[in-house]
Amino acid sequence: MNFARGTDASKLDVTHRQLAMTAEQIEAANNAVLGFDFCAELPALDIPTLLISGRHDILNPPAEGERIAGLLPSAQIEVFEHSGHLPSLEEPQHYVASIRTFLAE
Repeated sequence: MNFARGTDASKLDVTHRQLAMTAEQIEAANNAVLGFDFCAELPALDIPTLLISGRHDILNPPAEGERIAGLLPSAQIEVFEHSGHLPSLEEPQHYVASIRTFLAE
């Protein structure tokens, strides 16, 4: 898993569970997301959208979030500076506050 440096060690249980996956489980998980590309449809979605990206995410880096946000007419992106792939675990208070602010707009 892809956590930012300084992430609370108690959050690393997610990584341990992933490392315990069998080859068959990993293949099934990867196959479940292969082929999902809805980018061509995104410009038609004119709804408020919040994209959240972790600055240190190597799986889905902020540049990818910015690219997707550029395809959505009413999107905004927020980059969490102290997060990797899981801002909801790495910066939970910031994450909840960001979503609450977005929903209140």
